[in-house]
Amino acid sequence: MNAPTATPESCPRYQSCSANICPLDPDWRKRSHLQGEPVCGLLRELVKPNGAATLATTTAADLVTVITDALPEISASNFDIRAQLARSAKTGSRIKAMQRTRGAVGAQKGTDQQERMPEPAPTHAQGGQARQDPQRRPELRGMVGSVNDKAAHVAVQARSGTRAPVARVDQGVAPAMPETGMDGAP
Repeated sequence: MNAPTATPESCPRYQSCSANICPLDPDWRKRSHLQGEPVCGLLRELVKPNGAATLATTTAADLVTVITDALPEISASNFDIRAQLARSAKTGSRIKAMQRTRGAVGAQKGTDQQERMPEPAPTHAQGGQARQDPQRRPELRGMVGSVNDKAAHVAVQARSGTRAPVARVDQGVAPAMPETGMDGAP
């Protein structure tokens, strides 16, 4: 049998996998699976349409064989595993989705890549401004004032009970402050 070469450590997802039941583990029957715990990602791929062929594109053939042989027994051993695999069979392959994504990114790389890349904002070390430039970011126009200016404006509104006109710092206009005494009375 292929057991000596098919170990959990030989799985491409071994470093990030948190499934208790690993089909590559010869002692998987001694392990327990609690409801809600993750199920092996390779098992989940295997139950999808054309799962074995898809899995063979990214995983060694001996691993696919061991996983395929273990699938019926693992599925029958636990209701939660069986239910999660049934749900996975109804969804698309993550491996194929990743391959499409990588293919699309690879196809986009070329001479037009520089045209698609946004121009980086100048940093303070490069002589750029500390804040975003409102001329480059239209959604920031009229919002250039400091937090203290806006806090003072809100305080004026709260004290007067009226809505004072918003002063724009970029126009050099200071907000009008009503004359009040220490007790807050005019």
